[in-house]
Amino acid sequence: MEDSYSTSMQVRGIYAQGTVPREDELPEDYGLRCVSKDQIMCRRRMNTPPIDFDETQDCDGMMGDFERAMFVIEHGLVGSVFFHSDLEEHDIDNEESSEADDDRIYEERAVLLQSLEHYEMFLEDENMSQYFRQDNFEVFDRQSMARLEKEDDKFIGSRYERHRPELLDILRNPRFGEQIIVSGLQASQICIGDIFEVEAGKSTLRLEVTSPRTVCAWVDKRVASPYGLKGIKRYCNKRGLGGWFARVLTSGELRHGMKLIRTSRPHPKWNLEYISFAMLGEGPTRYLASAWTYWVREKGELEELVNLKQLGNFEWKDEATWMLNHFDQYERTRETLSENSKSILFPVSQLMQHPSLQHVTSMFRSFSSKAIHRRSNGTIRDRETRGEKVNMSEHDA
Repeated sequence: MEDSYSTSMQVRGIYAQGTVPREDELPEDYGLRCVSKDQIMCRRRMNTPPIDFDETQDCDGMMGDFERAMFVIEHGLVGSVFFHSDLEEHDIDNEESSEADDDRIYEERAVLLQSLEHYEMFLEDENMSQYFRQDNFEVFDRQSMARLEKEDDKFIGSRYERHRPELLDILRNPRFGEQIIVSGLQASQICIGDIFEVEAGKSTLRLEVTSPRTVCAWVDKRVASPYGLKGIKRYCNKRGLGGWFARVLTSGELRHGMKLIRTSRPHPKWNLEYISFAMLGEGPTRYLASAWTYWVREKGELEELVNLKQLGNFEWKDEATWMLNHFDQYERTRETLSENSKSILFPVSQLMQHPSLQHVTSMFRSFSSKAIHRRSNGTIRDRETRGEKVNMSEHDA
């Protein structure tokens, strides 16, 4: 394992949208309960040209055998639209959303990356390894991937020999919906605001890290892990292992085997592991199980986090700002609740403004018959009208 000052990572896989098996059998507005694991975050590994392939000298028309993986500002990978840059998935495609909000979502979450080091950690963990065994389905044309498989086998044989079969399978069938899998760096070595460029000027592409990726229940379903505290969602969110988002600063092409070199590191304290544990690793059990943000540290550190210019808004700066604005209430609840408490009291009018709950409410509607905003003694709106408080332990996680 490289130390915390490692400066580069190598591209091991680039992925476009894949075809969803049996998609015609799914209902129009399907939810988590309706899909099988092979229908979730389907990806297809792209067949990019070799690093040194010069298409200007391509007299034999060989470029037609390859795909160009072009990443552009705001959108990310050309030719594909992913869940993290789909406005409807972010629940902001409504009358109240502004054009600036729409642009913000695309810009800060244009690319989702994951690392082989993270996958290796899952495979080394006795509780998590069972969820990353080889998939029993294929999502790509094996014949067109023969060259890439040969290169990967050589790479994994020298670096990750212990888990070669599983990692080869992961490079074919990524589990987190990522567009890029790299090797060389892990969560504790990647910081908010880090800028990466392609080595030796082989591409103009420049990426800036904006936030960890918050894992949701769809990943639990994708790898067949349990929901809640014992699932992969909780395991990843606490440690920052779900991958990370980056904005595209300069458009450019990416190919398998290229190296991304870190050229700027403005916030060395705020690595993915640190920020993930600070916001998703401490607090009442109900918050931890549901991946709702909570803050138990000093106010000054929360202010420092909110002021990180490069930090992504969605799921991170928005929620940190909300917690900062309600810091006094967090202080009062921390005086009366133990770290393992399953409940916390907030006025309903404030609780439902928490970005975590705004995001998950629509998700629960799609796959749970007990939506988070409905209770037998009245809806949230009814109880808010009566000026009541709501106990978090009442809600369905």
